[in-house]
Amino acid sequence: MITASFLSSLYVITFILTVITGSAIGISYVITKHLIGCYFSKSITTTYDMSSMGNSFIFVAVVPSIQLFLDTYGWRGTMLLLGALLLHIAVVGALVKPPAASRSQDGYEAALTDEEQETRDDDVVPSNRFGCSCFTKVFSLTRDTLQLGLFSSISFWLVLFVLTVFEMTYSVWLI
Repeated sequence: MITASFLSSLYVITFILTVITGSAIGISYVITKHLIGCYFSKSITTTYDMSSMGNSFIFVAVVPSIQLFLDTYGWRGTMLLLGALLLHIAVVGALVKPPAASRSQDGYEAALTDEEQETRDDDVVPSNRFGCSCFTKVFSLTRDTLQLGLFSSISFWLVLFVLTVFEMTYSVWLI
């Protein structure tokens, strides 16, 4: 959205707002639902409903704020302000960590499944793989922290596609 505020071509602005910004918001929505599922095992439907209450807040508070921004700052200033607000999603997403593996208090550790053993074997990376051990450390830290394996899952992209189509049809109906 910040990039769209600096452009003047209507087609490029439309492309940025629909494809890039819409996909980013959809991806963050799907990842949020995934993390809620990781943290809560009991009454998960109540948790999903509580997390969806933000949509009501959007219609009640943010829409009049956008109109106020448009009247006060124009469309370019509104795009800058909305882009700054949406950047907070990235900060919050970086702070959310997956739940730690549950361990009992007596030191008992559960045996690894075949899939966990294979992923643990794959995590061992030789230190001279790319010629610099610092690069492999940064790469593995980034991969583990951001959970980039989610983007290689076909089920993630299918859910994102269905959610995007649903949100587009719902938004068109509202408009």
